[in-house]
Parts: sequence; structure tokens; C-alpha cells
Amino acid sequence: MGAALAGGAEAALSHDAAGGLLGLLSYSGRPHVTIAGWRPNGQGIIWHSSLLPADEVDRHQDIPVTTPARTLLDLASTLDKHRLARAIDRAEALRLTSTTSLSALIERYPGRRGIAKLREIVDEGQVGLRITKSDLEDLFLVFADRYGLPRPETNVWMELGGRMIEADCLWRDARLIVELDSRGFHDTTQAFEADRARDRAAVAAGWRVVRVTYRQLTREHAALASDLHVAVRAGRRESKGSRE
Repeated sequence: MGAALAGGAEAALSHDAAGGLLGLLSYSGRPHVTIAGWRPNGQGIIWHSSLLPADEVDRHQDIPVTTPARTLLDLASTLDKHRLARAIDRAEALRLTSTTSLSALIERYPGRRGIAKLREIVDEGQVGLRITKSDLEDLFLVFADRYGLPRPETNVWMELGGRMIEADCLWRDARLIVELDSRGFHDTTQAFEADRARDRAAVAAGWRVVRVTYRQLTREHAALASDLHVAVRAGRRESKGSRE
């Protein structure tokens, strides 16, 4: 907060420091601050000179900071393609929003350093594909809490059909398993076939399996929550009925 205030009324935390504040990457170095004028680096602050339009500045934790889209635009000038793609994925996973979209900023600054790399990631449609299994698990638990679903058990080893499998998430009393599909882990023919064999063994043992993707968690979360609430309730009724 102090670093942003030191830059004056139109200053905002930016670049790596903004990425760290917004949760897009890990950063613990000197604060980066963008200001309309110019001044030499000093006071433990890295200054950037740029006139920030109003739709590229926001407040986070009451700190003036560049919007997620503008922050990613700035990071494109310093991060390699892989790390930049991961930062974009994090923005999606955290459901961060900006007044002006990332695509709009790409068009606004066509000659900016790193813009070709940023455009390539967006045009490839690769956003969300680098999310890891552990990222998905964390995101799913946040999602469950947000929508009032009971906390599932996670990473549970089970014997099904004479083989041991590890279920990503399950509600035991509803006999419902949720498998979290990241294309980084499930996009090969071998993995595809193995996943279907696991699903078949689970169903044969009296479990239902729901496969949940990153996109569903971030883009279709309300509909997904509604469906899972119904599935959990139905599974509990069936399990209770079978015991009576």
C-alpha cells in the first residue's frame, strides 16, 4: 500500500508485484509501481512510466493495482510463455475479472513487448490446460464450500473389481465419486482408456462416477453445483433405502 501511495494519486501496483497480490504468481521482491510520469528507481521501489487508463486500474485489498488483464499484459514482457500461460490459468482458476478483457488489451497495444506471445496463448485456446491435478483439487474444495456441498473425502484408495484405484473425491454415504479431469493428465489414449475402465469398475461395484473438468469448475460452476447437490441427495436416498 505504501509503495502505491508513494507514487501519487494515479499510481498503481503493477507487474510482478501486482501478480503476487492478485495470486497469479509467487513474488516477494521489491514493489513495482506504474506512474504517469518518470522517476529513477529508489526508495526500494521499481518505477514504471505509463499512463494507465481508468479501465486498467482496480483496487484489491484496498490497494490500487492494475487489473488482472493489465497485469497479465505487463507480465507478458518478462515471463516466458510457460510461466505466462500458468499466470493466465491462475486468473481463470481464481475467477478474476477485469473491466476490459485480455483480448481487448491485446488489440489496444498491438506493438507492446510480449504481445505476440500473449496473443499466441489466447489464440491457441490453451487457457486452462496447464492446471495441475492438485490445483483442480484445491479449486474443487473451494467450489464445494462456496455452494454448500458437504466436504468430500479426497484422494481415497479403494479396491474395486479386484484392483486398487485412487478416487479424487467421493461422498461415501451417497456412493458418489467425482474424478477431476485435467487434460495435462488425461489427454492421452492410454489415460482415456484407463479412466473408462476405472469408471466401469466403480459402476459395477455400485458407485456412480461424475467427471468434472476445469472449464466446468470455472465457467459452469452454478449448473455443476446444482447437479452435484441432486446427485448427492439421490445417492443418499438410494443408500438409505437399500439398508432398510
